[in-house]
Amino acid sequence: MPTPNKGEKQKDFMARCMGSDEMKRNYPDSKQRYAVCNSKWEQKHALMMKYLRMCGWTEYSIQQLIDYMENGEY
Repeated sequence: MPTPNKGEKQKDFMARCMGSDEMKRNYPDSKQRYAVCNSKWEQKHALMMKYLRMCGWTEYSIQQLIDYMENGEY
């Protein structure tokens, strides 16, 4: 099962995960496959996202931070 690579953007991971032969075989329904791939992505950032939500960050701000970190701009 695909997992996010260091520095990989969410859209790139989702495309790779959704197109994986293993994922297509295990999850032929694209909606279910999307949910599993998205869950894998969120697990990668779960602790940080939980903390930021508790601090009042919006989902948009959190995604901006993740994008910033994954682009190596910090």
